[in-house]
Order: sequence, then C-alpha cells, then structure tokens
Amino acid sequence: VALMLLDPHDTTWRPTLVGGGTFDPGARGIVLARKAARDLGVHVGDTVRLRHPRRVGERSFAYVDSRVEVVGLHPNPFRIPAYMSLDAAKLLGLEGAANALSVVPAHGRSSDDVARVLFPIPGVTSVQRAPATIEALREVMDQYTDILRVTEVAAVALVLLLAFNATGIAIEERVREHATMLA
Repeated sequence: VALMLLDPHDTTWRPTLVGGGTFDPGARGIVLARKAARDLGVHVGDTVRLRHPRRVGERSFAYVDSRVEVVGLHPNPFRIPAYMSLDAAKLLGLEGAANALSVVPAHGRSSDDVARVLFPIPGVTSVQRAPATIEALREVMDQYTDILRVTEVAAVALVLLLAFNATGIAIEERVREHATMLA
C-alpha cells in the first residue's frame, strides 16, 4: 500500500468512508481501499499485519511488522491508497518527519507565494501545485492519443490506397472486356 498519514481533525481533505462514519482511525487503525480489503478477505474490525519501514537511526530504516485494526474502508478503485492518523507516526518512527506536505494557501495568497516561503526551508526539495500530477498524466495521455491518431491516419490511408488500387484494376478489366466485345 501507499500509506498516508492524515490529521483526522483537519477538514481540508480526508478519505470518504464506505458506509458513512468519520475519518478518525486512532493511533493503530488503518483505512483500506474496499478492493484491497476484499482481496485480503478482511472487514472493518479485523486486524491485519502491516509490514513497514521503521526509522531506526538518523538515515536508516528497518522493516518491522505491526498489527493494526481495519477501522474503515474507502471507495477508491485502486487498492494502493491506505490512510492512518498522524498519531501513527510514532508507530512508524516518523515523529517530526514528512515526505510530502499538502498546503492550502491562505485567503489572498497564491501557490507561488507558498512556494517562495517553502523553498528556503532546509530539507524542502520540491514544491509543486496540486494539479501538477493531473497535468503530467494528461500530457502522457495526449501523447498516447497522438500515437493512436497517427495509426488511425495510416490505416485510413491504406484503406484508401486499397480502394483506389481495386478500382483501377476493375476499370482496367472492364476496358479489356469492352475491347474484346468490340473486336
């Protein structure tokens, strides 16, 4: 899974839970995709083994197994996304660390203002607007569409060439037939 730690008290965004309820998984609860839960054969209230990296030094990690309770399911069609509370950072050995941060600019501020403030902070390696991933995906899809259009044009050109060739052959045969009949 791709595990995201979210603040259950922040209402900016939180996963939609299947069957209602609010997102508040606690320190040892996990919210899985409905498809992942079905594939694993687990339901809300069951306990699963989560194998995850745990920080053991300043720059080193070790894999450990933790037992966590499935406290909710979300309807994302992909199995990968899973969510836990920020309280789970202690379980993962990640207190005070983050690999991604979602920031909403204050009223009257732009994403460029936020980027200018975040870049000078030590440890910040990149800042990108929220739609950057969607725009990149759209660009890749446009490239695939262009390839399909070239293939489509080539197929239409071949069909037209075949039709022209077949028509030319048919006309030539009729000319011979007419010449034979006139002779």
